[in-house]
Amino acid sequence: ESSDEEETETWVVSGPIWLSSSKTNQTSSGGEGFRYSFDGIGKPPSIVSVPTHFFKVIVVIGKRKASILGTTQQSRGIGEEEKENPTENRVVVMKKFGAFVLPNSESIAAGANKIRLVDYLVRLSDLEAVTGMEFFPNILGSYDVTALGEDGVPLNKEIVDALTDDVRLYARSRGAGGGGMKNNNDNNFEMKKHAGSGKNNGAIDSALVPLSNPEELSKGRQRKVNQILRDNSPVTFQHVCTKNEACFKLLSV
Repeated sequence: ESSDEEETETWVVSGPIWLSSSKTNQTSSGGEGFRYSFDGIGKPPSIVSVPTHFFKVIVVIGKRKASILGTTQQSRGIGEEEKENPTENRVVVMKKFGAFVLPNSESIAAGANKIRLVDYLVRLSDLEAVTGMEFFPNILGSYDVTALGEDGVPLNKEIVDALTDDVRLYARSRGAGGGGMKNNNDNNFEMKKHAGSGKNNGAIDSALVPLSNPEELSKGRQRKVNQILRDNSPVTFQHVCTKNEACFKLLSV
């Protein structure tokens, strides 16, 4: 028998990253190049490189008690893992997630005096590519296994990326003064229109360009987001910014 008791925990992973500051002309190999520029502190030869950005990955999980015989691999859904101890099993169920990257600078948001957290969302797979790290592989899947999505990304992470882009697309429509957009995971955003103004509204910080590309929120990507969420419906978890006005609130910096 399974117990209805559930404990909720929030897991957070934070760390530094160094992103390029600008693009360069083609390299000697003919590819596109990037230029890095960051401060260093200390005295030679002991110089510490100052990160250009910091990332934060957030996962909210629920822990359910379940009998050893009552919990099987087939009974667990997307975003769930099983933990065992000598007396009982714990089924860990992901409820919410989010990945953010913010500049380590006083000039955050390119000189704007107000920001929205939603403008600093990034895809988890992009952040993993830049950092060389895997976040929560027991819950979200690992690149070492064969169950990969269409883009060579674990299916759960592909869904996470789709939910992230769904929120970003909605944020862009709000920042541009657009109307409401229904979230494809049946999360209908019923929020007041964003009242602020400024050049950063609805736009992705230019410093995050190395984590993205010009086509990332194209109509083709929008169609793919719809397809991923439709094919894997119902998705049992959501983005931390879904139905969360705090992500869209203008914050003074």
